[in-house]
Amino acid sequence: NPFERWRAASAAKETQEISLPSGKKIVVQKYCILLDAWSGPPIHDTYGGKIIVNLNGEALFAELAILHLVENDGWDGLWVDTYRNRFLYSMKDEGGTLPPWVEARYEEIAAANGSKNGCWDLLAWRGDNVLFVECKRKGKDRIQSTQERWLAAALKVGVTAESFLICEWDLREK
Repeated sequence: NPFERWRAASAAKETQEISLPSGKKIVVQKYCILLDAWSGPPIHDTYGGKIIVNLNGEALFAELAILHLVENDGWDGLWVDTYRNRFLYSMKDEGGTLPPWVEARYEEIAAANGSKNGCWDLLAWRGDNVLFVECKRKGKDRIQSTQERWLAAALKVGVTAESFLICEWDLREK
């Protein structure tokens, strides 16, 4: 479970029902977390105004902060930056590459989907397991139809619903 150690102190675990294009409903794990707002020097490239959060003194987009939390639980992973069509692991514009077997799985889902559109925010792997994490700001964001189609395509090629989770985040009150 990707947030197991960290969740005990920091996150509430819930589930969320997602309607697939076929009308079938799938239940996905959901973790609700609070992140601290960044109060240090301004970040120049905010991808059009994305919120910057503080995780252990580092300025990060929420997706990258959540990726670090997933990594703390023994997963490797990357942020699927659909805005600029690349995979990232840091704010320093450092692109990453997927291991060949993970890239093959990603491409298989994209082919079944007919597009790479809708891939969930984070793609992580551990052993022979993959994990897709969608990061949503509480009250400001929701699962999109493209993400529903990505989930349906993944299920079609044999990825299980347990390989998907939603991380709903918000800023901690000061």
